[in-house]
Amino acid sequence: MKSILVIGGGLVGAACALRLQAAGVQATLIDPGDKRRGASYGNAGHIGSEQIAPWSAWGNVLRAPRSSFGAGGPLDFRWSDVALWTPWAMRFLRACDPMRFERGREALTELLADSLPAWQRLAELAGAPEIVIPHGHATAWMTPQGADLGLAAFAKAKWGRTTSYREMDAAELERYDGVLNRTPHAAVIFSGTGQVSEPQAARDAILASFVERGGEIVVGSAVRIEESARVLLADGGVRNADAVLVCAGPWSRVLMEQLGVTTPLIGERGYHLQRCVTNRPRVI
Repeated sequence: MKSILVIGGGLVGAACALRLQAAGVQATLIDPGDKRRGASYGNAGHIGSEQIAPWSAWGNVLRAPRSSFGAGGPLDFRWSDVALWTPWAMRFLRACDPMRFERGREALTELLADSLPAWQRLAELAGAPEIVIPHGHATAWMTPQGADLGLAAFAKAKWGRTTSYREMDAAELERYDGVLNRTPHAAVIFSGTGQVSEPQAARDAILASFVERGGEIVVGSAVRIEESARVLLADGGVRNADAVLVCAGPWSRVLMEQLGVTTPLIGERGYHLQRCVTNRPRVI
């Protein structure tokens, strides 16, 4: 039987490990075990089949000043890390070239066309089909000006091959009474999208199925990968296999560079809140 080491136990690593194990490959998952470190912790779980536009677009560059952390937005570049993010920022600007943007959109269109069915197949494999809810999603505008601008932008945008949207009628908008402070001025509802009901619970279900099928989970941090598919752990342990799959998110960069592969990764600000000891919410 072929063997593989999967480094990183977030949703991507867990899903890959389960698929490989189910396909007859002996998989070992290596992860530090701290649920709070990865993107699988605390996110909204949106299955964004409609999000086919690459983020590297001149419109986003022009909006950057208004989106800066200092202005109350999510975008933050620490000057102490200028040597880290400057090369990444230059690659981002080059990726805004219209031809490259269009190639990226075509690629995302193909990749995301099967995203919701793929999640449903994964949930079935994990024995937990209830973790995927194919209920679509809504976008609402609370002011006439916001509605005019939003609806016009939506009409011009592309939304992929498997998603569509329609504008809500007055009766549907009234359903938000009691949920929001006031009734939205306008809203649209998408079909062909969905949600993972609780990302951490989904990860737990996937890992449980992985172990039930004979997969192994090693709690530890990979610090070095060698071309012979040999992985060194922080505690001095060593693991060997026929192949290695790196799914460590932003931690992948250092590991891949050891193999001579440069991956332009940079940490992105999250969007969930964590309560600190000062009782003030902090964006992480």
